[in-house]
Amino acid sequence: MLQPHLPTAQIIEQITCGEIAFPKIGPDPAALPMMEHPHSVMSQLNSLTVQRLPEHWKPAYLAHKLRMRRTAQLRRLHSTCWLSNPSELADVDGVTTGLLLLCLRPLPGTLRRALMDRALTHEWGAYFAARGIVLSDEEGPLLRRISENPRLSASLWRANPELAEPLVERALNRFDLWSAVPALQDAKADHWLVQLLSRATTNQVAAVTALTIQPSMQSDFKAACILRLLKGHSRNAYLAVRWARHTWPVNEWRNLRDQLRATAIGDRGSAWFHWYRDIEPEFMEVVLQGQSIEVLWQAELIELARNDGEVLRLRMQRRLQANGGDKEARHTLQWLNSRR
Repeated sequence: MLQPHLPTAQIIEQITCGEIAFPKIGPDPAALPMMEHPHSVMSQLNSLTVQRLPEHWKPAYLAHKLRMRRTAQLRRLHSTCWLSNPSELADVDGVTTGLLLLCLRPLPGTLRRALMDRALTHEWGAYFAARGIVLSDEEGPLLRRISENPRLSASLWRANPELAEPLVERALNRFDLWSAVPALQDAKADHWLVQLLSRATTNQVAAVTALTIQPSMQSDFKAACILRLLKGHSRNAYLAVRWARHTWPVNEWRNLRDQLRATAIGDRGSAWFHWYRDIEPEFMEVVLQGQSIEVLWQAELIELARNDGEVLRLRMQRRLQANGGDKEARHTLQWLNSRR
């Protein structure tokens, strides 16, 4: 008989999927969120312009600028929005207007309609709006937007299962860990579990979910799921270890960690950073001696570990000596100098 282990609240709060540059309005919406872009270098080099950056730095830079803009908009509008002309919201994006709806909870009228129209342009804006007061004619548009994101669907279902009830059917057709949250509480949970397990040996996302919520599965099936992750993306190997920590016996979890470590840190970038932030922080100083890590993610771990960054400095100095036009080396040295 299948024995589902529903993810605990702690796991649910830690799961992140999707990408968002949150304005800085308080604690992160999820504990230990998985960072989609490194930000330590960007936040300390405010004189940067996108034209001067290495091409592969630009997504992190643009996310940083977007976060700064949303923060400024929220601060400006939070106290004055009641007096604003709705036309002034034209340059405010959906995330910020969703937060304004959540914070201000305006009564029906011109301002509310303008904020709602903007919030519906972004799935996170719709989610924030749905966490506030929702009028009957707003439910359908909000839920359609939120349904595009499994994390937001599950989070809204936990907060307001009555409002989010229409989202459950779609969750039953998904096999990520977020969708497990409402699916395992549905009358069709057994059927969903069978479907999940039928996919787990061939689909990375389903393998992560199965390993997390079925720690007592048969050893040969468990091995097949692990093998799928060993052949997959570093991110999924990291996530499997991160979430299984909360449902597996300690010794078995350590064995899983050891099996998936090489795959998880193999990207030498995002999953590498998150592994040593969340799974084996005791080895931060050791791995910061590496010479082949993506620079922005190495800088992120340097900042987290309060490391002096001398290994990265020497590496960048050698690169700059070999190529005086190396933008990445120049900007990285500038950041390291700003930390002294």
